[in-house]
Amino acid sequence: MLIPNMAFAVAEQYQGSGRIYPYAELALAIFNIDRPILGKIQDDSDDSLEIDLEKVSHICENFRMDGNIALCDVRILDTPRGFSLRTILDDMEMQLRLRATGEVDEHGRVSNLKILYIDVGLHLNP
Repeated sequence: MLIPNMAFAVAEQYQGSGRIYPYAELALAIFNIDRPILGKIQDDSDDSLEIDLEKVSHICENFRMDGNIALCDVRILDTPRGFSLRTILDDMEMQLRLRATGEVDEHGRVSNLKILYIDVGLHLNP
């Protein structure tokens, strides 16, 4: 199952994490992606920078910028977690959550951004 044109970050705007990704940093991080990025269903109790392959539900690919919005296509995999995600999407809205490393200054601006993986956050449909 392919879901095209999903936003996963916005440049020059505070994110939910309190960080702001300067356009040049976000665009460079996207340019430096050389492979599809793995992802899982978001788990707020897991703050690891590594991903457990048993939890992979999707991959993100075809990264690009559209103005200040970072986009990718999400391919939900035929894995146990992928099947769970497909079922959940019948009742919930999917939002992507960036997991990355970088340096954060006192104003929350990120430099040396490196995208590690992109989680799926879920919210109930109205």
